[in-house]
Amino acid sequence: MTTISSLGPLNIRCFPGRRRSVIFDTNTCRVFTVNTGGSDILSALRESDPEAACAALLDRYRKSDIDEFIGILGWWKERGILSTSPPDRPESDADPPLSFLRLHIADPCNMNCTYCYSGTGPSGRGSGLMGMETAERAVDFLVEKSGSERVLSLDFYGGEPLLNFPVIEHCVAFARARGQDQGKEFKFSIFTNGTLLTDDIIRFLHENRFEVAISVDGPAPVQDEQRPMADGQGSHGIVHDRIMHLLESLPPKKTIGRATMTCRNHDIVSMVAHLADLGFRNISVQECNLPANHPYAIHDDEIPRILADFDRFVDLWRGTIAASAGPGKLWRPVVFLPVTNLFSRLHDGPPALDHCHAGERLLAVTSSGDLYPCHEFVGIPDHRLGSVFGPDRGFQTKRNEFLRSVRMEDKPRCRVCWAKHLCGGGCPAHALKYSRDIREPYAIGCDIMKHRSLLAILFYEWICRTYPDLLDELMYPWRHGGWGDPEDMVSDPRR
Repeated sequence: MTTISSLGPLNIRCFPGRRRSVIFDTNTCRVFTVNTGGSDILSALRESDPEAACAALLDRYRKSDIDEFIGILGWWKERGILSTSPPDRPESDADPPLSFLRLHIADPCNMNCTYCYSGTGPSGRGSGLMGMETAERAVDFLVEKSGSERVLSLDFYGGEPLLNFPVIEHCVAFARARGQDQGKEFKFSIFTNGTLLTDDIIRFLHENRFEVAISVDGPAPVQDEQRPMADGQGSHGIVHDRIMHLLESLPPKKTIGRATMTCRNHDIVSMVAHLADLGFRNISVQECNLPANHPYAIHDDEIPRILADFDRFVDLWRGTIAASAGPGKLWRPVVFLPVTNLFSRLHDGPPALDHCHAGERLLAVTSSGDLYPCHEFVGIPDHRLGSVFGPDRGFQTKRNEFLRSVRMEDKPRCRVCWAKHLCGGGCPAHALKYSRDIREPYAIGCDIMKHRSLLAILFYEWICRTYPDLLDELMYPWRHGGWGDPEDMVSDPRR
């Protein structure tokens, strides 16, 4: 029989509702609901003297009901739904296998986005194009370091990667040949501004089953202000027709529309509506991360309005699903990735122990072949890990030092945060750039991530309870809407 003392301290977060409360276990990331009585008992169990707090409930609830509920909690604890201790970090491999490389295939860009963090526009630092030899060596490096990993991923990044399309073509052909020789399968993705898409490029992306992410910030006035071309003209008119052609050619699950929030543009409803009108089904909206003195930087006093914009969008999203879903209705919901990306963590785990796999499964390769933990660290000398050209002296030592430096459990602010196992400790590069300490998470990013976590928990519970048949589409959108292979989508390095 489970007793209060045997149950141990609970690490839960309670989100009260009118008829039920949603409960989130911060150690297991599992979500469940309880009625008002269960919520009262859980609150009592979290008091400093839970025995006395439960005894005080006897004027409202029968002792047998309280004991029965405590027994249910004990059953959940036995099965890992509840846990009174944080998850253990598995013993790490001294040389963890790689599965994902982000290739900075082109440093320059044909646009001059107002918030570009990488400085790759006309006035920025980047001017290099990756050569074929460097691209080949990067593929060889990935294969050599992949160990038992069978599926490997290459992401083409910039700058604007399509400025170096001939090397992309060569790299894809070379990777396929190397994969066939070594028993590896390669997946490809690209992050582009869409302005250089042509019929031939779209055909190539389709034939090679690319996942394509395109940055579009909203209707013409917003897009043209925040994302002008290098010569200052607006980009919306250039991008629009090319995106429409792309979306006609690729399955919906293979494309992502991505918008960036700034202090001047955080109307999430408008951004998502515009991307959905263009034809995107998978949509992401992310905040810009910039120094505080940048004219487009987000500041503390703007956070309440941004969180309110998230709430407004999610309320509309929920209403759209409620009005459109149902038996016999051929309809597919928009997948809002800032929320749905957390569903798989809530559904079957595991709890996050790191923000992403930077430095572990994932590395970035510059146009000259230098290696960094991820694209956000490129150009920071202390975090250069080596080169794809070798020799390998010091690479693994630097890599392991980096991985030790970003452990979530070593971040004081994260240890006491209820959302830590959904977030994994925040982006270490943002911490270094904006908090000046890799172990001190970027505060603005934390505030937004915690609110996204709250929305994900409540939306996940609502979908499971109301429209469970939609859960798989929202949680794993790459299984729906096109090519049938469930492994078609490039592996997400954050998982």
